[in-house]
Amino acid sequence: MANDAHAPTGPGGVPAELAPLAAGDPATIGPYAIVGRLGSGGMGSAYGGVDAAGRCVIVTTIDPDPSTGVAARELLGREVARLRGIDGVCVPRVRAAEPDGLTPWMATDFVAGNTLGHVVRTTGPLSDSTLMCLAAGTAEALTAIHAAGVVHRAVSPETVILAPDGPRVVGIGAASTQTDDGTPGWSAPEAGGDSAAAAAGDVFSWGAVMAFAATGREPFGAGGTVELRRRIVEEEPDLAGLPAALRDLVTSALAKDPRSRPAPEELLRVTLARMTGDSEQGAQSRTALKGALRGQLALTWTVFDAAGHDPAAWARAAAQGSATAASEAVAGDTSGGRTRRRRPLRALLITVIVLVVLAVLGVGGYLAYDRLTEEESAAPGQPDAPEDEGPEPREIVFEASETLLNADTFEAETQERPIDDDSDLETRVITQQFTASPEPTFVAGIVADDEEPSYVSTADGELLEYDPGEEEWVRDPEDVGLSRDFPGPAPYTAEELIAPLQRMAEADDLRVHIEEQEGGVDTVVYTGSFDVQVPNGERDADGAPVRATETTDFQVRIDENGHPIRSFYTRGPVEVRTEYVAIDDDLELGYPWDELPDDLEDIPNAEDVADEDDEEDEEDEEDDSTDSDAEDSSDDEE
Repeated sequence: MANDAHAPTGPGGVPAELAPLAAGDPATIGPYAIVGRLGSGGMGSAYGGVDAAGRCVIVTTIDPDPSTGVAARELLGREVARLRGIDGVCVPRVRAAEPDGLTPWMATDFVAGNTLGHVVRTTGPLSDSTLMCLAAGTAEALTAIHAAGVVHRAVSPETVILAPDGPRVVGIGAASTQTDDGTPGWSAPEAGGDSAAAAAGDVFSWGAVMAFAATGREPFGAGGTVELRRRIVEEEPDLAGLPAALRDLVTSALAKDPRSRPAPEELLRVTLARMTGDSEQGAQSRTALKGALRGQLALTWTVFDAAGHDPAAWARAAAQGSATAASEAVAGDTSGGRTRRRRPLRALLITVIVLVVLAVLGVGGYLAYDRLTEEESAAPGQPDAPEDEGPEPREIVFEASETLLNADTFEAETQERPIDDDSDLETRVITQQFTASPEPTFVAGIVADDEEPSYVSTADGELLEYDPGEEEWVRDPEDVGLSRDFPGPAPYTAEELIAPLQRMAEADDLRVHIEEQEGGVDTVVYTGSFDVQVPNGERDADGAPVRATETTDFQVRIDENGHPIRSFYTRGPVEVRTEYVAIDDDLELGYPWDELPDDLEDIPNAEDVADEDDEEDEEDEEDDSTDSDAEDSSDDEE
């Protein structure tokens, strides 16, 4: 399935799917290093970017035009909120956004791979197992899109990408930037009328796309827009050769009457049931359906190639810096259309997708995404609003953090590991223990690479550190083990250890990622994004590191008892992984806690210890000097 038109790199080392940066293009946007340009139009531009973890994204910016800036920011803010509400396995997600910044921007997943249209026209129809995965994945994507109150309106073989790990539905709302008739050959008979935005139209498009993927033929043939519209309204589709496992589903999806079409979730349930042979799929929750879909993709999805996309090439290009990229871009612009001719299909698709938000900010302010408002009823044949399925994710995650705060004892272990193996930062493992009796006490043991462990504690409101050289504790140390110039705050207390969990609970895009068992226990993984503080390499007047805000993704796993099991996120160049080992279990505070005096007043102050050390050093120097004088006198006598 390889596409030879996509070489690993283009002019100046820039990945071939991107154009070199032009003079004036930004070197960074938010936490992303900008690699190349995808295009511009409407009121902004689109770039390829990479974050510190090596994730590749599409960063869409809006030019801060004073005459339209307020409207542009408001529109982008609304679109970000709506897109973040789409929680699907087979839909790209919004990674980060700053609608209120000096230059408003939004970052979404870059989906590697070729379009379904390109693959089928190049290599033929999909095999049965891959076809069923495609049917289930695209149905799941539409389920997630519609659940967020959004209608796609442009489902076609060109807005479905066959990525290495599964299908992705992209280009949400692209049709609304062109014509109310949707995408010719793939849109529903009612498109262009009063029901143009109905979710049932997406189901019709799904059926047409599945027929094309299975047979290699467009179900209503080829031709001009007017003729295609006539056939869709008046004639039946060509479904010859469609596998039996999909025939009834595709037939019902292509019904002329939108009220007769099934909902995307029904398509997903039936397709998964036929793939797994499990008739109970129809009773599963949406979260369980997503887990089942992931399992089928892992088992039977054909590993399609990434269309020349190489994240390492993006990272190398980003490392060259904005000055090099800009100078190469100037030279590249004088070479005619060579660069653009090397990426006609993929680059055009990406540009159409990412500039949907940009184009809608032009004349008329037409929205890129239609939403079913509270006043609008769901289209016939579509699911009603989901019933109450229990506590919201934010309630569950917040309650999990509260179980730690209210526990009599708990133990956790945090690993802070540099993402880059060549980093000068060291890996640190921090073991945290807390007991409420006989008094609230928190102990952290820190091991950095192969160094001796360091211990920090808070007891009775005072910060303590163990001095292994002196084998004693000191109070209020100025430079304790956890306060080195490592990105992020130092968890000196139980509250600071738990703080990331509580910020995860407050994330606007918090969602259920997957339900599965771990160690025989039912668990749920929640995902989202939140802001962290990361040193920017500068220091303030006092010499302390200056920190900048960065948006990063997180995961947190919670068991059936509401106890946190594990959390994970990145903080600049560092991965932070915390295992919550035990809650309300018998706990023996680790060495050297048993050497702590009963009376904290007996613990010397760090400054006093330093003064004593200085006095001892001076005495040692005086002794050495006396011994040296005595030796010199003895030599003189001899």
